[in-house]
Amino acid sequence: MSLPDSLVNYYDSEVIREYNETLVGIDLIFKGPDLPKGKGSVTRPIVHKFKGKAKRGYRIREVPRETIDRDQVTVKVMESAYGFALHRKDLEAYETDGVSALNLEESLECARIVAKDVDDIIFNGDTNAGTKGIYKDAGDTFTVKTDYEWNNEVNRNPLDTIIDALTKFEASGIYDAKKAKLCLSPMAYRLAWKQAPGSGAVYMEEIAKQFSTTPDNILKSNSIDADGGLIAAFDKQVAERNVEEEANLIPFELQPNSEYPFNFETYQVYHVKKTEGFLKLRNLVADTT
Repeated sequence: MSLPDSLVNYYDSEVIREYNETLVGIDLIFKGPDLPKGKGSVTRPIVHKFKGKAKRGYRIREVPRETIDRDQVTVKVMESAYGFALHRKDLEAYETDGVSALNLEESLECARIVAKDVDDIIFNGDTNAGTKGIYKDAGDTFTVKTDYEWNNEVNRNPLDTIIDALTKFEASGIYDAKKAKLCLSPMAYRLAWKQAPGSGAVYMEEIAKQFSTTPDNILKSNSIDADGGLIAAFDKQVAERNVEEEANLIPFELQPNSEYPFNFETYQVYHVKKTEGFLKLRNLVADTT
């Protein structure tokens, strides 16, 4: 007994929907060209930060040129996969009663597990693969002063916090808030929706303006520490994601135990090239335990 296409398509759409709704990290790094199928790794040159300075004057005869220091770096294709199974009796119930007979709990949990694994790689890296994380390995940190945390009802000012953090982020002159993205822990995210005393303005709406965006584009993730946040330069030269295979649901034939196994898997490269393009935010929320 084979699985009907209608059932496979239904599971596929529901699992991928749940995966996309759970996933956060891919919105923080640039998506580069897709990879050929079966590619195990990618080797590319990395250009280190230029240290030169322009020569200023009138009718310059000799122009200084950067001696570029390049390294070849190999980044591995990372697999994120998990599975679930559909019992033969579930198929029989589907053929009688349609999708109302199906219990999606296992399949949706499978999607969430894969999404969380992808997020964990993006935010925290993978030591075994030598992959850096945009949060764990962020090149610099901005820490909110004690008593000015966002859950301090007297002194808090999330907008001032973000303005000060962006000042630090843009200090090198390389990165621009208009091309950056903000991700907050769930607690910090909720506190940013508070109203400023007196004015009635919502902090989150004013924070979004600093990034030339709307509140809908401010992200939140459990991959960030409970008191933290992250400002990320969204630039191919800073970090890049390359896809060999997008998240894909793969069904298998009936097994001796009367179950139809499904694998949900994706194969991607996550390459953080310049950690200084990421600013970690700390102590946004005071520990009240």
